[in-house]
Amino acid sequence: NLSENAVEYFETGIVKNETAPDDAIVNFLKALAKKNDFTEAFEWLGFLYRKKAFYDASLDAYREALNINPQSARVIFNIAQIHALKDDTSSALAALDKAVSLDRTYRELAGNSYEFNEIKNLPEFKRILGRR
Repeated sequence: NLSENAVEYFETGIVKNETAPDDAIVNFLKALAKKNDFTEAFEWLGFLYRKKAFYDASLDAYREALNINPQSARVIFNIAQIHALKDDTSSALAALDKAVSLDRTYRELAGNSYEFNEIKNLPEFKRILGRR
């Protein structure tokens, strides 16, 4: 069964993500080859590419996840963090604003997220988080 194979590859990717991230990436890609709308596999790819500082690849993976589930505050928040890491302040703030509007718990997460250190004192960041 195609989706069973996708799940097996996905689960192997999760197991390998700490000790063998490159093998994990391969397994997530294999899972997506079997099931191209596997949102979680795209999210894991985004996470692993980000850990390797492959920010453009990470954004691509998260955007694929977003195409499948456009209302995922978690994915949008991850996109905001990557934009912040890339010093793309306006895109980071726009994505953060959307993530927070979908799920207010991301206000606190953003306040504690090192990725936003460079923009935490901006009025727009404070507005999004509801701080003065």
